[in-house]
Amino acid sequence: GTREEIINRFQGETDKSFIYLSGENVEVNRGEDYGIVFGIINTNAQGQEPTTFTYRTELADNESEIRLLCGLDIQNVRSWVHFGDGSLVIESGSDDAVPSIPISIKVPEDAPLCTAHFKITIEKMNMRGIYDALNFTLNVTG
Repeated sequence: GTREEIINRFQGETDKSFIYLSGENVEVNRGEDYGIVFGIINTNAQGQEPTTFTYRTELADNESEIRLLCGLDIQNVRSWVHFGDGSLVIESGSDDAVPSIPISIKVPEDAPLCTAHFKITIEKMNMRGIYDALNFTLNVTG
């Protein structure tokens, strides 16, 4: 299943997260829903306390870029992403602890044909800065 495929995508010990897409980009027709799944691995040594991670999905494009690409403002395009923000506790040091985290994209019927770039920012509790970041491109097709 998808969870096993996510675990298999972690290539080395330095990998902290992975996004599972069926292709290079997310291709969604207007009026359709699409699901993305990503995983986070807790790189603490096995046996250490579980750690809380937070994640948020935001547009990587700035306001002028998204207006040029989609003819809409950031808030409008960002509203297509559901369940894109959250937090979870992850056990340390084991592939068994890699969660499959779903994000839903719902493109409205009246959306323009466009391309938008998104970033999933992952932070680890009690750690300064960003733990990891994942990027994906959304293409609104027919």
